[in-house]
Amino acid sequence: MPDGSIRKIERAINPGLDNVGELGELDKRKIVHRIRLLYCIIENRTDSRIPFSIDDVVDDFHKALSGDKTLELIVRRSQNNFPLRQDLVSVGNDFKADFQFECQRSDSPSNNLLDYIDYKSRMLKQSGRSSSARSYISTRQSLSKFLNGEKTKFGDIDATLIRAYSTWLDNNGVSKSTQSFYLRTLRSILNHAREECLLTCGENLFNGLNTRVQFATADKSMPSPDRETLRKIAVTDLSGNGLLDLARDLFMFGFYARGMELLEIINLTKLSIKDGQLKYKRRSNGSERVVPLEKGAIEILKKYQSTDAIYLFPLKNILRGRQNNTINDKIGKLLKQVGELVSFPGLSFRMNISAWQNLVSHTSLSDVLMDAT
Repeated sequence: MPDGSIRKIERAINPGLDNVGELGELDKRKIVHRIRLLYCIIENRTDSRIPFSIDDVVDDFHKALSGDKTLELIVRRSQNNFPLRQDLVSVGNDFKADFQFECQRSDSPSNNLLDYIDYKSRMLKQSGRSSSARSYISTRQSLSKFLNGEKTKFGDIDATLIRAYSTWLDNNGVSKSTQSFYLRTLRSILNHAREECLLTCGENLFNGLNTRVQFATADKSMPSPDRETLRKIAVTDLSGNGLLDLARDLFMFGFYARGMELLEIINLTKLSIKDGQLKYKRRSNGSERVVPLEKGAIEILKKYQSTDAIYLFPLKNILRGRQNNTINDKIGKLLKQVGELVSFPGLSFRMNISAWQNLVSHTSLSDVLMDAT
């Protein structure tokens, strides 16, 4: 590494004992000592300012356990109880209560939430974690609207503010899955701020709030569009509204391709098509699927054909910077408008799958393709 700089690389190191839940008190103390020993080795290597690898740490660890005299001082120090530096190591929940940590001051240039998120998103992007950076930016945009753009200091953040944000998301029609996404991302941001001594309030800010990962399920109480409704969806003139037109085309393409999820469609590239067939991986299980491209699907693809585009559909460019869940929400709202235009309120994207399955179960494949185009 240039200039003797040390770059933090996260990697789990197994201290050599498993089945923590079944250990007795003596065995647990043994693991605690080994964790402290690992920490002392990492701290000693880091403070030397000499570049080192994880393998160097592992070698020192085994030497220390075997009684190597050169590591005698490190072994002796590891037998004491002392605070660990959070910028060097972390320990799992099973042992968190057995350690205390030194709080490392953040080098963030600001003490307010929105600027801190900007700072952290830049750091994530520079480290190559672009997806996480986009999650932070998306959450920051939502928070800014909630806060009316006002800079909120970390000292003003409490459970009341977090609950007010959750209520605001719900009152503004944000879907449950997107609410969960924003709250999970905010929780991650605040955890980092707490580790960097910017946030001093407790760790239970999100108790009782919806922070679970949401999985979309088909609404079996809603009927699938029938053949006549599909015709109306396909032929309705939406040229005056580009986003409505695109949402309808994505829905119909999914139907012509024998049922597809939205994320499967928007991630299709030109390489997904070969010899008149569409080849892609299912999002649910990663299995490969090959579908012959019929007339309706080909006509839609021609409509969005571009010589310089990577993706078959321009949704990522049109909704640049949005996360997958917010794209899902946007297309879902647009499709509801399409449904209202064809007297089918409640139209959702996944209905392209159920509509295909329903029609195929009642008629021949060729009839379905002929009647739906």
